[in-house]
This record gives sequence, C-alpha cells and structure tokens, in this order.
Amino acid sequence: MTFGEKLKALRVKEEYSQEQLAALLHVSRQAVTKWESNAGMPDIENIKAVADLFDVTLDSLLREEEELETTDESRCWNISLACAAIGFVIGFLLREMDVGSSRMIGMCTLGAGLVGWSAGRCTISRCSCAKQTRGDRMKILTIGDVVGEAGIDTLHGLLRRVKREHGADFVIVNGENAAGRGVTPKQADDIFAAGADVVTLGNHAFSKQQIAPYLDEHPDVLRPANLAPQSPGQGWGI
Repeated sequence: MTFGEKLKALRVKEEYSQEQLAALLHVSRQAVTKWESNAGMPDIENIKAVADLFDVTLDSLLREEEELETTDESRCWNISLACAAIGFVIGFLLREMDVGSSRMIGMCTLGAGLVGWSAGRCTISRCSCAKQTRGDRMKILTIGDVVGEAGIDTLHGLLRRVKREHGADFVIVNGENAAGRGVTPKQADDIFAAGADVVTLGNHAFSKQQIAPYLDEHPDVLRPANLAPQSPGQGWGI
C-alpha cells in the first residue's frame, strides 16, 4: 500500500472526513486530498503528526508493505527480539566453552531466547486484542459539559485518540451547553460524530426549543430523568 492509501484507510477507520482530518493536522482539505491521491507527500513534521494521531509507527506508515504497526506492537517486537538476541548470543558463547555444564547452560540460554521471542510475540497479540479480551470488564469514559463550538472542536480533536489510548468501550458526553446554553440538533450530531455513544443533558436541556422533537427521535440523547413524564425524550436508556 502507498502512503496515500494507508492515510485514507486510517481516516476512514476512525470515521474522519477529509475536512476533520485537515483540521486536526492544521492543513487544508486540499492537502489531505493530494496526499490520499498520491499526488504529493506531506513534509516530515506532518508525517509525524499523522503517525501520532493514528498511533502507528513511522516505519510502517512509510514502507510499502500493507500492514500497519501500532506503537505498542513495535515496542513488543523490540522486547521480543532483544530477548531472543541476548539468549542466542550468550548461548553460542557458552557452547564454545569446553566445560560440560557450560554447554548445558548454553543450551538452556538458547531455549530462553526462544521463549523470550515467543513471549514477545504473544504480547503483540495481547496488544492487538486487549479491547476484545477484557472479559466482563467494561471501560466507560465520561466527559463533562462540552461548552460552545470550541468545546465541540476540541472533542473532535481529542476524543477518538483518548478513547483508543485508554481502551474505552463506551463514551458518555454531557452536551447541554454545546450552544453556550442548551444544544441544537446539529450540535448533538457533531458530538456523536466526534465519537460519543450517549449525550446527556441537564437543566438547560430545553434552552433551544428545536431540540425537543430531536429528543423523541434519538433515545441516545438523555434529558434529566426527574422531569415531568410528558416531557420530550427520555431520562434513561439501556
């Protein structure tokens, strides 16, 4: 895969539009289009920014191979290869010594090197699958009071990365002041687009009247549960 193909695949995987990715990288949408179409390459600082944003290594981002490697996987490989190298070097050195016990130690060390490599490889699998193998544990990320358009922009810039870094399974965002006071349907959509699973409201829930019919159509936007039963929307959900 080319750099452009990898960049597009990463962007689509994280559900970013070209405009959103451009904003996160502080470049124009035209620049992102150019990179993804292989009509040009970003400079080294922008390549580093892409690697940091999507948590992949520079090497896997730039080389021609298809597979992308996360920074965690890279560390695991380094550890496993170091264990194997140390084990093999010590093992071969001891095998050359003319003492019976040394030969045995050498063989054991060779075995330890192989075990070290295998352990590192298993760790890579754990890095890749940690989110799916936590059993009955669930990580919930809650974010309080996103205020104004600046708050929504910050959410778009940070939420997916924080969610990925901490392995969050579910994200709850309080959005009742996304309009400064209250929230509009468009702003609620923007919060979901940033990566929220549920948007909660508070005492400013109906400061923007246009939100009322939206609440009836979107059970994942929750008003306070202690309002009158005839109030639009619902105060809880499963």
